[in-house]
Amino acid sequence: MKRYVIVLKNNSERIALIVELKKISHISYRNVNLSTQFKKKYDKLLILTSPISGRISALNISEEKIVYPGETLVVIESMKTHIPVKSPVKAKITKIHVKERSMVRRGEKILTMEIIP
Repeated sequence: MKRYVIVLKNNSERIALIVELKKISHISYRNVNLSTQFKKKYDKLLILTSPISGRISALNISEEKIVYPGETLVVIESMKTHIPVKSPVKAKITKIHVKERSMVRRGEKILTMEIIP
């Protein structure tokens, strides 16, 4: 199994997706030139977004907390199903964009993390 990090840039935000694949049928590499200032500021930031629309049923974190890979950060309830959102990397929570019991849409920001090497 191989792990790939896909970085998407939207206006002033940078979103990293971590994908694990068993078999790869096609790979296309495209270099994106970012300014040094942008790299320094956003190189270690990761914005987690909601995978589904629903209600935040549990918020298991607080700002400035250090989380580890696989740790459940948020639980989203959608159609009586609880979906855990887990940490993909070791990181420090810098900003929480949602509150417990609030509604979120798919793709909405949940939290911002600073990756710790």
